[in-house]
Amino acid sequence: MKRPWIPFLLLLTGLCACAQQPRWEVFPGVATRGFSPRELAWDAYYSGEEPATCKILWPVPGSLEPDPNTSLTYLRGVETAQLVENGRVLHTWRVPFPTEEHESDAVDFATPRVLECLGYDPSGRLIAYDRVDYQPLPPLVEEPGQLVGSLWITYYYLSVEMDWEGPREIPIYDKQCRLMAHVPYAFARDVCVEGSGRLFEGTVINYGGRCECSIPCPLGGRICYIEVGNREAAWGLGSRRNPLVPFRSVAVDNNVIPHGATLYMPEWDGVTIPLLDGIGGFVHDGCFRADDVGGAIKGDHFDFFSGTRGMWFLLERRFRTRSRFTVYMDSTRCRYLETEGPRGGE
Repeated sequence: MKRPWIPFLLLLTGLCACAQQPRWEVFPGVATRGFSPRELAWDAYYSGEEPATCKILWPVPGSLEPDPNTSLTYLRGVETAQLVENGRVLHTWRVPFPTEEHESDAVDFATPRVLECLGYDPSGRLIAYDRVDYQPLPPLVEEPGQLVGSLWITYYYLSVEMDWEGPREIPIYDKQCRLMAHVPYAFARDVCVEGSGRLFEGTVINYGGRCECSIPCPLGGRICYIEVGNREAAWGLGSRRNPLVPFRSVAVDNNVIPHGATLYMPEWDGVTIPLLDGIGGFVHDGCFRADDVGGAIKGDHFDFFSGTRGMWFLLERRFRTRSRFTVYMDSTRCRYLETEGPRGGE
């Protein structure tokens, strides 16, 4: 049986649907009427307009991320773009590069993350959208290592002849009492205390042993030197002819801490080392290595190698001489110093 009323009913239903009020969706930085941001992006793509992309390449959806601060975004055909994390705008690009890597500042490792990318055309219309939900992975808890105890600090550095005034009239000698150079008296006194120095012409010299042909040192005895020809030892040599490294090498009593042991001091972890004399300019992680000894370094005392005299003055403002530090040995977080040697920025 024919039902002539069916087409009329379908037409009436369509008219009612069109008469419905469109919904509103509020999105960080944009309000869209009628459709979600993802629907708008797809609509722009399939409408024949210039394809636009705002794709989050990293992290991937549903992943557990050990470093939730890092993201990688691919952008194409957009004038501006925004990266939004949990409703907070992390970054805004104008005429962006195709691929952008961004570092955010995650507050914790427990809150699930919603990372969203929004791409706009020159008129400010949203034409590209992507979203990734993921969970930060809590960092592994690292044991600080074997507790050595509370040790107090002094500083030493590479003495530089150019830093000292006065006539170059004091002779310094090598271990065979052969003349090496004539230097100012103030430098001669300073280098025998610090153990290593750089002559006016650039030669690095290092403690070579006691002798009878040198002037008396302020700490007692007479010191002769060796010339350091190793380019990797531009800061002088430690107790086993190993290169010294600013901010990493410390002199210790080997009866308390063995030579070469890696050390962790939580008080230094997170301390910003200022940029001065071409060194520094990084955040310390609290890791050190027992590279040296000293005649005055006994018991609960360690000597921090600051690199330069000027750097010592700056570090004194943060931790004065005789400040005490909690020292751990063989920490897992400092293991890289055992195999790779002290690394970058230092």
